[in-house]
Amino acid sequence: YISMTHDHENRFGGGNMSDIGLKPDGEELLMYMNGERIAIDLAHTSDALAMDILDYIDRYNLDIPIMASHSNMRSICNVPRNLPDEYIKEIIDRGGVIGINFFREFISEDNPLVLVDHVLHCLDLGGENALCFGSDFFYSPDGDDFFEEFSDSSSVQTLVRALRPHVSAATLRKFCYGNALDFMRRVGR
Repeated sequence: YISMTHDHENRFGGGNMSDIGLKPDGEELLMYMNGERIAIDLAHTSDALAMDILDYIDRYNLDIPIMASHSNMRSICNVPRNLPDEYIKEIIDRGGVIGINFFREFISEDNPLVLVDHVLHCLDLGGENALCFGSDFFYSPDGDDFFEEFSDSSSVQTLVRALRPHVSAATLRKFCYGNALDFMRRVGR
């Protein structure tokens, strides 16, 4: 998959800390990706860029899978890096995946178990076949970017245990591996 941006604006468009949309180089990149089975990642896009990407794909009927590799739900934790409901629904409707992010800032100021609320909200929006893990364990310069409960790969079991009272075993299997595997099979050649 390809992410056009990180936090800020670049030659392709605006990152989540900007309000810039799709630029001409971003349009060229989307045209290149068409039919190549390379997913476009909305995890770090500005809202304007996400909307422009989706509109551009629709306008030119491009064959590009959609995903958010590591994002949470803005209606639960209101930070620009999290996805608004309309983009969550677009990803779900287009057969994409949304990787739940374990980064503290994108969960809650002070309650790690709000991560369960992110998952349940996505499920309420129809995301049973879209949710997967997108932990974001790649970088932690301060050492406190993650709640202790969600600070390494063993955290997956913590979240699964917290979700058991709320979702079926079949849904948990989809979330743990099934949805990501299905997406990779659909996107792969």
